[in-house]
Amino acid sequence: MLEPEEAIKREGKHNPFLGRIFNREFLENLYSSYENLYSKLLLKRDITLVEGGNSLNENTSGLISYFKNLCREKILEGV
Repeated sequence: MLEPEEAIKREGKHNPFLGRIFNREFLENLYSSYENLYSKLLLKRDITLVEGGNSLNENTSGLISYFKNLCREKILEGV
């Protein structure tokens, strides 16, 4: 998940077709849809958000922590 401004900045470096489909209005709608979906999925608990604005190390650490916690929960459920 990445803020529209950051997505445009990143994509603009590599995409000569920026603006035809991949534009600010589309990205704002997409981001809003992601936020809405994420808030609904949070109720299920087995979800994590990979924040596109974070560094690879931050996201990797977050994912590792998420999976460790998930494994602990599953082990405790089995006890």
